This record gives sequence, C-alpha cells and structure tokens, in this order.
Amino acid sequence: MSSNPSSSVTWGDFCKEVNKVLWKVHEIETMLNDPENAAPNILEDELVDYHSSLINAINLVASSSSSSMEKDSSSSFHKEFPIGLIHYLDEGINPDEYLREVFRACVRDNQMVKGRAEMLSTMAAKLQTKVESVFPDEAQEYRQLKGDDKETKP
Repeated sequence: MSSNPSSSVTWGDFCKEVNKVLWKVHEIETMLNDPENAAPNILEDELVDYHSSLINAINLVASSSSSSMEKDSSSSFHKEFPIGLIHYLDEGINPDEYLREVFRACVRDNQMVKGRAEMLSTMAAKLQTKVESVFPDEAQEYRQLKGDDKETKP
C-alpha cells in the first residue's frame, strides 16, 4: 500500500494508515499508564512500530502530492480547514463552540455592514435634499434621468 508510491492512493488507504498510527499511540499510552505491562523491551518495540507506521503515513501523504490521491467518490483528497478550528481542537475545546463563535462574528459583522448601509442611504438622501435646494433645475433633470418622477418642494 504505502510501499508502492507509484500506485494511486485512495482515501481508504489513507484512513487505514492514520488508524494504524492512532492505534499505536493508544497502545503506547496504555503501556505507559500501566507500569506492570511496560517492560522496556516491549515499549521500545512499540515505539519502533509507531515510528515506522508514522513514516508510512507521511510517505503516503507525500506520494499523494505527486500522484492522484482521490476519494472513492472521485473528489479531491486535499481539504482545507479553518485555522481557528485547528486551534480550538488543539486546546481541547468542542468544535461546536468554534462554530458558535463564527456565527456570532458573522451576525456582528452583518449588523455593522447593515448599519453602514443605512447611514450611507441616509447620507445620500440628505445630500440629494441639499442639492435640490441649491441646484433645483439640475436635481429635476437628475430625477428624470434616474426615472424618479416624484416632485419635491420647489
């Protein structure tokens, strides 16, 4: 599988390799938490196995950049994740909390943009009123070109 980098690497192959690495991590953690089973030679063998499975996973990912690593559904393997989500996961925070924070930020930004749009609309209306009082003929011509037929105060 990972020893033949010229073959096409599938999503399933990648998942299997990652599962092997995670299983090795679990085995090592179990051995370290139970000192009776943590004989030095067994622990050393587990660490060597972990290292080799980690190298295989790295080689698999490296070979995917040159070959066509695809999911079974023929879509691209490489996915992009928000860096904020990665930080939340690294800190041990629930990813749902990240999603809540993103939505709150979107609502806040949306309200700010809505306020700015309303202010610009108010400013445009006030400017048009001022222009009509100073240049009534040009303002009338502008309304006709714009298609706004309502009359304003003379």
